[in-house]
Amino acid sequence: MMQYPFHIESPLLLSRPLTNHIGIPVYLKMDSLQPTGSFKIRGLGYACWQAVKERGATSFVCASGGNAGFAVAYAGRCLGLPVTIVLPESTPVHIRHLLASHEQANVIVHGLSLIRTHLMNIIECYIYLSFEEINVEKI
Repeated sequence: MMQYPFHIESPLLLSRPLTNHIGIPVYLKMDSLQPTGSFKIRGLGYACWQAVKERGATSFVCASGGNAGFAVAYAGRCLGLPVTIVLPESTPVHIRHLLASHEQANVIVHGLSLIRTHLMNIIECYIYLSFEEINVEKI
């Protein structure tokens, strides 16, 4: 099991073109260098780590068509826990493949849109995770 944090401290780089255009220093946060390719691993990695540490989570379920799913799948893999990522039908096949093969996530394709996928995610979280803190009023 990998130690938290799961992200790197991504560099800030001065952008000369933007600085010259705007007239004040503009720095770009290079979060594309994160293990998952986006900033989402910082917050979602922490949330997954906390769920295990404080509530004893034994698996994760996430509805996402992209970066959030990769972050949860990566965090789950780092923690040695199974992860299910629920994707809308509009998610490209190569994204499904990357989540399943590289991040070892169980991928479920459900719903035409992300809104429908999120509704399924809420139901799955309520049924499978069933933490005492989660109830219909909070969802």
